[in-house]
Amino acid sequence: MANKKADFKLESIPVVKVPKVSKAAADEENPVVLSRDYALKHMDEVLYTPTQQKIKDVLEGMKNLLLYKNRKYGDSAINPKKIFYKGDSTNSILIRLDDKLGRVMSNTEEKPRVNDVADIIGYCTLLLISMGVTSEDLKKFMD
Repeated sequence: MANKKADFKLESIPVVKVPKVSKAAADEENPVVLSRDYALKHMDEVLYTPTQQKIKDVLEGMKNLLLYKNRKYGDSAINPKKIFYKGDSTNSILIRLDDKLGRVMSNTEEKPRVNDVADIIGYCTLLLISMGVTSEDLKKFMD
């Protein structure tokens, strides 16, 4: 059976009044009935194919990694200190991408290192930011 989106209308999900029950009190004999709000919140688990779920998962992980690195190392990619390199942030990111791509090309293993691929994705994201690209700009590429 092919993975396809469920065919239903939001109005068909009943609104159920859920009594306040602690997680400890919910068990097979005393189940918690799910509300429409809960169903809507978790609807993506039904609507996405396994690959689409993996895309969401990896991109969520990349978002968390980028935010972590930005907190840890500061905003040096977008607002460099310009101690040695005096160019703008876009060219600085392109130089970093060159270095990372060179590392992938010189790798003798069968697959590239996950760290190098994650760094490339991160630098590509920062490159888009340095170019002033917004999520609205990216929506234009959706056919």
